Amino acid sequence: MSLQNYVNKMQNHSHDMESKLAIWRSKKKRGSKGEQITRDFLRKHNLAFKEQKSFNDLYYKNPNFLLRFDFQVWYKDFWFLLEIDGGFHFKPIKINENITNEQAQLNFEEGQERDKLKNKYCESHNIRLERIVWDGNKNKLIKNLQILFRNL
Repeated sequence: MSLQNYVNKMQNHSHDMESKLAIWRSKKKRGSKGEQITRDFLRKHNLAFKEQKSFNDLYYKNPNFLLRFDFQVWYKDFWFLLEIDGGFHFKPIKINENITNEQAQLNFEEGQERDKLKNKYCESHNIRLERIVWDGNKNKLIKNLQILFRNL
C-alpha cells in the first residue's frame, strides 16, 4: 500500500493521523541513510526521540502539507529538533534519469523554501533547531552527533 493510499484510508478513520503515520513510517524504515544512522545513534545512547515531528501551524503552501522535522530529541531537561541535511539541501540533485535538470533545480529551490520556513518557525517559537550536514560519510556524521551532544 502506498503512503498516499494509507493516508487517504486513515483520514476516514482516525482522530490521530500523525501517530498512525509515524507507526507506518517506522515499520517501513523510511528516511535517508543519514536519518537511519542518526536513529541508530540515538537508540544506542538511550535518548528519547520522535521521528518526523510536525506542528499543525507549520506547512508548505497549504495546511495539508505539514512540514516535518527529522527528529525531536529529549536530552537532559529539554527537547530540541534535529535535521540531518543531505545533498538536496545544498545543490540540485538528479536522483534518477527521469528527473530533468529543471526539475532538480525546482526541487532544490522548494527544499530551500521549506528549510527557511522551518528555521523561521523555530526562531519565532523559541525552539532549538540543530542541523547536521550529511555528506555520505557515516563516521563523520557520528562524530558530529557526538560533538553536538557533548556541547549541549
